[in-house]
Amino acid sequence: MSRNASRANVVRHVAIALALTLVSACGSSSAATPLWNADDLLVLDADAGDVDAYGEPRSVVFRCAATGDGTWGEPEPIVRDGRWRDAVSMAYGPGDALYVVESKGMHRGADSASRGAVFRVDRNGDVTLVWTHEQARQPVHLAYDAATSRVYITDRSADPRGLRRATGAVFVLDIDDDGTWPDGRIVTDERFVTPASVLPAGDTAFLLEADANPDGHPGTPGMLFAISATGDVSEVWRFTTTTSPIAFAGPWIVDANFVRDGVRIGSGALIGTGTAPWSDASVAWSEDVAVTHAHFPPRTFVDPTSGVALPDDRLAFADANADPRNFGYDQLGRGVYGSGRGCVLALDLHADPPRGEVLAASQLFVTPIAVVSARD
Repeated sequence: MSRNASRANVVRHVAIALALTLVSACGSSSAATPLWNADDLLVLDADAGDVDAYGEPRSVVFRCAATGDGTWGEPEPIVRDGRWRDAVSMAYGPGDALYVVESKGMHRGADSASRGAVFRVDRNGDVTLVWTHEQARQPVHLAYDAATSRVYITDRSADPRGLRRATGAVFVLDIDDDGTWPDGRIVTDERFVTPASVLPAGDTAFLLEADANPDGHPGTPGMLFAISATGDVSEVWRFTTTTSPIAFAGPWIVDANFVRDGVRIGSGALIGTGTAPWSDASVAWSEDVAVTHAHFPPRTFVDPTSGVALPDDRLAFADANADPRNFGYDQLGRGVYGSGRGCVLALDLHADPPRGEVLAASQLFVTPIAVVSARD
């Protein structure tokens, strides 16, 4: 890294630390003042915080304040925690609080056998550890079904059957009436390779498996599974043309590293027809490529990692390595080996053709990896 880049890093860390200090001071003065409001966007950046004793940057939650006209303001850091060494996902959950998934750093130096945790973030900024598990190794995603009070946590490296190889698992937790988080039951299957995201749908939850390849197709096309209320796992779809199906965006599938015929056509793609493959009309579903980087501004949709519906029916994506404003160290937009600052994108699927735009980008970003739309 150049001296100028190193100096910029220091300036960025100081700016974030100062902003968080001001937020903390304001928050402590009035318990009634929330750190975020309805319709704000919250962005989790895995690497934007200060560096810990192990040389790893901590994670930070940013807020993009809603302006009321369908746009959002500049990202501002609002929450960090010293235990977030590799936070990779966040979602709303019980109590309408925000929940952050820490993938591996929680127990370093304390319990080498157990990794990962889930933290609750209240709107006043309080951060509380609510879940960890002795079988957890690398949790990567959390989904909550308010109708059943059930939480799903995917772990891409767990080995609950003691096979000495990571098969991954899904931890299923039925939250108690008093808000207590139990250990939960573990759902695993010999067909799992890299469990990614879960989408609850009543008594059934749908699991994206990012790397399964039972038919020996080129690359790692992945699979779609259904998990019943009793933990039974059934196959829904075997992908053939995807590369890294890692997230749901409504009925669409987000592929972070799409490749066609062995030729990379753009790192991101949105797969599907607008009809969910598990719906009654699933016979009409296909792996159509609905959207690629060509539908977005230059140097974006590079590494889409999560998707969420906006109030105006557009989709928003966190893009971990895009750089539409040339904030990358090499000033070429995407940066060296994908070191772009990242951004948040919006996609209007009702436009013809679909049209993408940049919602938020900042020099404070490093690896924006998740975005959610805030609620009251």
